[in-house]
Amino acid sequence: MPRAYRCPNCGTINMEGVPPFPLCSKCGINLICCRYCRFFNAKTLECLHPLQMEVQSITDPDTIPASCDLFRSRLIVGEELFRRRVARTLGVTAAAAVVLVLLIWGLFLRGVKAQPEWEFAVTFPQQLLRGSYFPLNIRIANTGAQPLENLALRFPSAFFSDFRLQSSIPTLFSEVRGDSTYFWLPSLGTGQSLIIQLYLLPLREGSFSAKCDLLSGAEAIESRFLRFRIAPPTRTPGAPTFSPS
Repeated sequence: MPRAYRCPNCGTINMEGVPPFPLCSKCGINLICCRYCRFFNAKTLECLHPLQMEVQSITDPDTIPASCDLFRSRLIVGEELFRRRVARTLGVTAAAAVVLVLLIWGLFLRGVKAQPEWEFAVTFPQQLLRGSYFPLNIRIANTGAQPLENLALRFPSAFFSDFRLQSSIPTLFSEVRGDSTYFWLPSLGTGQSLIIQLYLLPLREGSFSAKCDLLSGAEAIESRFLRFRIAPPTRTPGAPTFSPS
């Protein structure tokens, strides 16, 4: 198949085998010469073909030695277009891959919401006596980027058969549902915290345990297992004693 050569002087496309080839049909320069060979070094006027035993000096770059069968033209249009097409295809493919990755990542970030983060701590005095009130201290802090909403504390209702609830600071609305007692809490924005004190009166001596759940909506997001040891009251001579009713 005839090859097409683009003239480096005027840009005319010349078909191999069509007169006046190897001269350009428009400007007449010789297209088949050392000057337009891939292995020609224009700065040193040398042939750098790797099959040469030694570097050959070129005295007339506008011709080609009759004995040379190593000539490879750099003016062939088909090869030039092929190289450009490959480069263009690789560039488009790489760009499309980058766009696809960014699109998938954007969809991932949009679909996955930031998970709320929080701190939940429950503390109480170590020494507890029957008939003496003590505070159950509860601290909830929002340390995440999303608000904590629809919050509640959940205790087993049987817990309040052993510990009478005297009061709470702040005052909380409570509700009994089934075998659980709920305390409804305000929502917490980012960086906000809430400290709650439930003042409880131990009604019996012995060891007791209870579970305190922190709820967000209907889901328990964290739990604390509480263990109490209630000792007999310290008796002072002449002081009245408390008896649970």
